[in-house]
Amino acid sequence: MKLSCPKCGQPLWTRRYGAEMSSLKANIIDLIRQGGDEGMPVETVWRMLFRGRHASRETMKAHVWQINEMLAAEGRRIIVDRTGPPSYRVVRLNPRRRSA
Repeated sequence: MKLSCPKCGQPLWTRRYGAEMSSLKANIIDLIRQGGDEGMPVETVWRMLFRGRHASRETMKAHVWQINEMLAAEGRRIIVDRTGPPSYRVVRLNPRRRSA
């Protein structure tokens, strides 16, 4: 869902993990998070968010790369898990160790 300013119609930015991004990029993260610990199949993300836009998978990869740049400062990253069908997952970078 694209949110826009009710007064001027400009697209509004959305926050995910503390990073501001467009609604499309926020939708990518939301869809991936719906997959839980196993992630969301890459094909499903493409089909649900990009197929109707007549966009290639390379376009989707570019968006994920841009999201990763935004999330780097927040200690998160989208990875592709290839242990089964390729799936996107959001992971925490350098997780803090708990004291024993």
